[in-house]
Amino acid sequence: MKLCYKDIEKVMVLDGITPYVINVLSPHEFYKIVNLLNTQTASRYDDGFVLSDPETLKELSLKKHGDILIDFFNMEFNNRKIQNAIYAKAIEIVNNTNIKDDYIRSLESITQLINKIILELDVQTTSEVTLSPIDIVKLGNLKVLEWYKNPLEMIVNYINLMTNLENIDILFLVNASQILNREELKKLFKHCAYIKLNLVLIESKPHFEKIQNEQIIEIDNDLCEIDY
Repeated sequence: MKLCYKDIEKVMVLDGITPYVINVLSPHEFYKIVNLLNTQTASRYDDGFVLSDPETLKELSLKKHGDILIDFFNMEFNNRKIQNAIYAKAIEIVNNTNIKDDYIRSLESITQLINKIILELDVQTTSEVTLSPIDIVKLGNLKVLEWYKNPLEMIVNYINLMTNLENIDILFLVNASQILNREELKKLFKHCAYIKLNLVLIESKPHFEKIQNEQIIEIDNDLCEIDY
């Protein structure tokens, strides 16, 4: 995949191995870029970054293929987006595995239970059990188990969750270097390369010494671009 932005000359080639760092030293430009990415990963807004498949030349949706982490201090592993993804995955499992037979048997059991209750009521009534797979899944009140001892574990857990539930191909991290030290960033880069997740760091301060094969794009206060 390739990632382009109208105000950045360099085309980012996303190979699942090479991490990119975009240092945006202009506060207004930094806000603009983060706001654009936040909008594009949450909706079908296309006027900003362009993600494409170099083989088919087809433009890809950042909403479908990407995600962004901005606030590391208020991360919610059980927000609506993740809950919906969990339910969608669970329904897919119900519909496409042997569990579907268990689902049908559970409906039969619930119908029998309702009929027994009706008999005990001794009141003329009728019933119709119409529990869809999502209704059954919601009965379980599924929640993501949150466990981590440090910011790196928190981010890695989130990455594993989103790659499993939504099959994201690219993750944008905003000012990650402010909570992760150099060694932790190395471990994060290694993990993302192992699972072939494209990582793009958006930083508001100059990046420290280059780490391994990362590609750095710096946009200074005059909006001049420096690649190294």
